[in-house]
Amino acid sequence: MNTAAVVLREGNIHLREGSRKGLTFSSAETKQHCRQLLHLQQQQQQQQQQQQQQQRQEKQQKQQQKQKQKQQQRQQQQKKQ
Repeated sequence: MNTAAVVLREGNIHLREGSRKGLTFSSAETKQHCRQLLHLQQQQQQQQQQQQQQQRQEKQQKQQQKQKQKQQQRQQQQKKQ
């Protein structure tokens, strides 16, 4: 379960318990909570993007290595002939 979902669930539980006890929460508190959630979501998106980029780079490197190996094999075959 991602961090944002956990924070959101905890926040909802907090609000429900508070309303049961007759407490009200200021809009400033709610806004801050939303900002924290948004920040967490943005961090997660950045991490996902970085991971995807890293995977693409690794894939490219593997392809380049394969191409180099093929070239070397061709060169060796040409030398034999």
